[in-house]
Amino acid sequence: MDREKSSLFLGLALLIAGLVILVLVLVSVLGLAANPGPFIERQIGGGEARPPAAVFAWWANDTVADFRDLSSSGSASIESWTWDFDDGTAVTTRDATHTYSGPGEYFVRLTVRDANGLEAVAATRINVVSGGANGGMSETLPNVDFDFGNILVPIAVAILTTGMWIVGFLVGGSLVKAGWNLIRPRPETIRIKLRPQQFEHGAMAEIVSAPPASPAAVVAAVTASPPPPPES
Repeated sequence: MDREKSSLFLGLALLIAGLVILVLVLVSVLGLAANPGPFIERQIGGGEARPPAAVFAWWANDTVADFRDLSSSGSASIESWTWDFDDGTAVTTRDATHTYSGPGEYFVRLTVRDANGLEAVAATRINVVSGGANGGMSETLPNVDFDFGNILVPIAVAILTTGMWIVGFLVGGSLVKAGWNLIRPRPETIRIKLRPQQFEHGAMAEIVSAPPASPAAVVAAVTASPPPPPES
């Protein structure tokens, strides 16, 4: 196989490889733009675990208060409940009944923890009235236990994915360019050796034409030039 055919086959291979890389990168970009959620979840191993949601209802009759847990689980089931009655006592049952020493306003908290170790807190102020009855629902407190690992992982994945796309475009574009440079047609070059006496210093003359003229036309043009005057 001569050198020209080798360059042609190599150029075709590089051109096809570059086009395939560009198509794959384009398809992945369009897929992420259409539905980025599942893509990010696959990159971080199925997505972040959802914590439970804590909430409870309460009723107070005189100084006796009843508390009922209404919490819902997240990605895992709830395994523990902790009640803080704001008078120095706490219990770890799902539902609770507590007798206060006297009337007053108390800030009651419920903390639930699931099998993944994630917590949620609900709290409310209850009014204990001597000889009276009332009740209500708790409010869910925001979870301030930030997990910086879960925050940084999606950012790192986004940066890494963007970098891979940029590299893919650069590699694919470079292969396409290199392949096209090998297979594209080139202008021909004609080298003709002329008689030394037709030039003052006598040497080789190179004539380049694009598109090239025929060799006969070039020779005719050269020989038609007037000879140099005779030396005195």
